[in-house]
Amino acid sequence: MSSARASWPSKSVARPCPIPSVRGDVYTLGECIPLEWTGTGADLQSRVVLYHGSFVALARLGPFDWRHETWETLAHELRHHLEWRANAGALEAYDWAAEENFKRHEGQLFDPVFYRSGEVVAPGVYKVDDDVFIEREQGAGSGEQVDVAWHGRRYRLALPGRLRRPAFLTLEGLAEPPPGDAVLVVPRGPCPSGTACEWSRSMAERVFLATRDLVFRSKLAAVVRAAGGDVTADEAACDIAVLDVEGAGVADRIRAWTVKRIRVLAYGSHVRPDLLRAAREAGAVAVPNSEVVETLRGMLSAADPGPSARG
Repeated sequence: MSSARASWPSKSVARPCPIPSVRGDVYTLGECIPLEWTGTGADLQSRVVLYHGSFVALARLGPFDWRHETWETLAHELRHHLEWRANAGALEAYDWAAEENFKRHEGQLFDPVFYRSGEVVAPGVYKVDDDVFIEREQGAGSGEQVDVAWHGRRYRLALPGRLRRPAFLTLEGLAEPPPGDAVLVVPRGPCPSGTACEWSRSMAERVFLATRDLVFRSKLAAVVRAAGGDVTADEAACDIAVLDVEGAGVADRIRAWTVKRIRVLAYGSHVRPDLLRAAREAGAVAVPNSEVVETLRGMLSAADPGPSARG
């Protein structure tokens, strides 16, 4: 989806008036809607919708370049389509990061590693919309002096006492500040020299996502990338496989993976406990839809979780 004026759209149905949103100053400008496909991506067809009412509403707020915003929105939605056809999800992951960043601004709960799905500016530095996030690589105690490099200059600041981690500290007084916030990110636990932070994982973690729901697949892909993993299209060479319990031949696929010591995460509706139970019996970690994101994140962060990690 696309947005304007540093805002983020919600999913909405088309209508000839401004599109409502869970955020009062946000309008959906466009949407790429995937149609039926076989799951490979090659035969995917999509419908791109531009919401005229939202353009009109934004134009009433002040100077508005219709041609520029139209082309930018159209290009954004077409990129969604092309990435879905290629089974890639970089743009969807960035959109998810932007949504999480809005939650941060509004004081809502957000994923603490969302910024890793943003644009990589430099090692340990990420950009999401107008905000820049700088990871604190070494663990630091409350009140400890911290050095931060920015545009060729070094700044020193003291971390607040009784700092609750993970922490997102907005930096002020920088020369050449970004258009938005400059944020120092302090992870949950110490990161000894030469090791990854507590919420990071090696790129060796390869995750195969066997889901035909493109939007949900992109959400899971964002979780994988935020944890430092890779989404792979090769189900025979993955470390973790994720699949819907309502698919065809689920039990056989789970057994085939577990024989190869591939961890399997199965998910499905809470009203189908029989399918979830069957997936567990076949060797998978099986959870309701509402728990799959947190469970996947836990599997990526665990040293060596097995199929019996959950019930």
